[in-house]
Amino acid sequence: MVTDHPLRNIFEGVEHMGRLAKWSVELSEFDVSFVPRLSIKAQAMTDFLADYVIEVAEGELTRPVPWKVMVDGASGRHSLGAGVILESPQGTRIEQTVVINFPITNNQAEYEAVIAGLRLARELGVNDVEVLTDSMVVASQINGEFEAREPTLQLYLAKVKGVIGTFQTFSIRHVSMEESEHVDKLAKHGPRVGGTLADLFRPSIEEGELMEVEQHPSWMDPFSTYLSIGEYPEGIDRKKLKYKSAYYIIRDGQLYRKILSGMLARCVAEREVPRILEEIHSGECGSHSGSRTLEGWIIRQ
Repeated sequence: MVTDHPLRNIFEGVEHMGRLAKWSVELSEFDVSFVPRLSIKAQAMTDFLADYVIEVAEGELTRPVPWKVMVDGASGRHSLGAGVILESPQGTRIEQTVVINFPITNNQAEYEAVIAGLRLARELGVNDVEVLTDSMVVASQINGEFEAREPTLQLYLAKVKGVIGTFQTFSIRHVSMEESEHVDKLAKHGPRVGGTLADLFRPSIEEGELMEVEQHPSWMDPFSTYLSIGEYPEGIDRKKLKYKSAYYIIRDGQLYRKILSGMLARCVAEREVPRILEEIHSGECGSHSGSRTLEGWIIRQ
């Protein structure tokens, strides 16, 4: 018997009497040996550490793994652009170059790169991101370590914080120029390096949403209605719609289709298809890419 109390001295001592003597007699028919517990403090510490480790392990299992958003902006004499690399937890990469078609400072270009990266992540349905930038100014201002005193940078900072609010988890950290070498080439050299190509004709802080007055019917409407409010549109095969809806999801009011790579492909209306195809053909796919390559660009676009 392992015990914290000195029972061996009590029951095996010669001076016990009264009730202790009776108990000693009763227990004498059993082969009982008393072993003291030696390291009480050590045992208590072991129990504490065991409980603590379990709690940490459970927390780690539920912590989401963020997508890495590597960004860089360029505002040189011969290059105005932003480079974006979006990397999934499994290592899948999507690269994009944004050509900036207006005068801009270096810090403003860095902010445009952050905004472009967050938008690309949002379009793919990503909820958890970690932004990596070689701009200490931008990283420190977004983290709240530095104050944005320039009025234009204050507007950019407010814009970024608004986009950050659409994600479940967000973090940003400064990295060395060596770590951001490839995304820097995207910002400066664009299509010659790789990735999709996009154009920015005015600062993101001046953007306004264009609302269409006339609503056009779209193939997406039945899926959006069913997934949003659970109702079946008139004249639609309910069984078929319910089956196909399993491949779609709505995020922030936008319809996405689940694809094999584990990402979400943003659905577009028929009237948007010519514009998207034109942008893709004029960019990386302008050199008569094969059908499979073009299909890949369209999915990522």
